[in-house]
Amino acid sequence: MSVGAIVMMLVVIAGFFGFQMFGRAKLAAWQAERSPPPGRKRDEEAFAMLEGAHRAALVALERDDVAPAVAALAALREGAWNERAALLRYLRETITRGPIDAAIARSPNDPVLHLLRAVQSMEWAWEARGGGGASGVSAEGWRRFEERMGFAEQDLNRAAELDPADPTPHVLLVEVARHVKRGEARARAHLDAAIARNPADVAARNNFFTFFCLRRYEGSFEKMQSFVREHVAGAPVGDLRHALVFRMHHEMWSYEHAFGDRTIGDAYAARPDVRAEVAESYARSVGAPEHRRSFASLARINDFAAWFFLVQDRERCRDALSELGDEQYAKHPWSELGPPSKQFDVARAWATKGGPHQILGWR
Repeated sequence: MSVGAIVMMLVVIAGFFGFQMFGRAKLAAWQAERSPPPGRKRDEEAFAMLEGAHRAALVALERDDVAPAVAALAALREGAWNERAALLRYLRETITRGPIDAAIARSPNDPVLHLLRAVQSMEWAWEARGGGGASGVSAEGWRRFEERMGFAEQDLNRAAELDPADPTPHVLLVEVARHVKRGEARARAHLDAAIARNPADVAARNNFFTFFCLRRYEGSFEKMQSFVREHVAGAPVGDLRHALVFRMHHEMWSYEHAFGDRTIGDAYAARPDVRAEVAESYARSVGAPEHRRSFASLARINDFAAWFFLVQDRERCRDALSELGDEQYAKHPWSELGPPSKQFDVARAWATKGGPHQILGWR
């Protein structure tokens, strides 16, 4: 056999084994993405909303590998602060305590690790409290809730110290201030700090609106309206801040359905002035051609799609749903109408195929 033939044979053999190894690696990655390890529950909503490196970070966290999440978050800085806050929200249910503690022990001055542990503490706190009404929470549940929110506060303060340019610790401290009873003035200070670092901030504004303006958190329509006017003024077309107008009107309907008189809520949603303002809110936020769609806006697109289904605005419902994949439904707001995945499918069939308009409910 000639030297050339031998070389060619070696190249073929090396190529074969290289292909086998590469193929196996791809297969392993595909299998990892298809299902979480035994004993781990996948956050299906987060999995559907995320793509590329962000989904890979979620899948890695299912296997207690923190590094891809750290890298993905570290890449989201100037111009992408809202996406950083959104990614943390999608990762928080999948993070486990041990690997994060170990990573911080190795790298105590990494601010992203402190952000990850903070959101894990927040999720851990809600596990202790439970998802029901406040009256049903035990004294021990409240104690653990406040203790674990306190752990989150410590990590967020440390993250802010380590990376003073990052608005994200202040975004989350707005919510934590509510839960550990720091008061509205402290929350407002964190809101202002987040906006100073990211004038286009959406996450801190939404947190303050939720925990200090909504009726269910002892707010009022007047307080919501005042906040919306303050923070929507001057926002460019396509900016998510315009969606705060929708959130104000949605709360007026949602509060009555959850705590008050459903007929009052339905009458409010049917008012022509309310419908017009929500339509304008959509047109100036996620419905605008200028809007840059990202995973950070998918939850709000779901909000609008569910609202337009509720009020039977087929054209706008169809337009919003066209921006969502078949599995990209958010549990909230669809859960306000019925089982989320089923209600999402009913809405899509109604909006795109002329199917029946049916609010499934939870009967």
